[in-house]
Amino acid sequence: MKSIINIVLFVLLFASCNTTTKEPKNTPKPNLEVEVQKEGQANVVDPVSDSNALKVAGPLSVFAPVDQAFDKLLSGTLETLLKPENKEQLATILKNHVAPTNYTINTLKKM
Repeated sequence: MKSIINIVLFVLLFASCNTTTKEPKNTPKPNLEVEVQKEGQANVVDPVSDSNALKVAGPLSVFAPVDQAFDKLLSGTLETLLKPENKEQLATILKNHVAPTNYTINTLKKM
């Protein structure tokens, strides 16, 4: 009798594992601007946020320094990049710090 109950429980457990949840249709897709601002890297995002340069659909892995890291740049570097005429150069730099996929810590350790 116990073995029959165990088998039934095993089958029920296995059957419940196949249940998938659907993502709501109105869930917004992440974009680079939102993701970078969430991670504390807003200093360089704000100047290019009005353009479509950072509207990249996810999933994303962002490899960019936090705002405090910019204090270690050569004097004037950040100010030059933040000028309106350098908006495209700044957007290019930001895009070079993004991978169009999700990387886990374990995946990165194996690279």
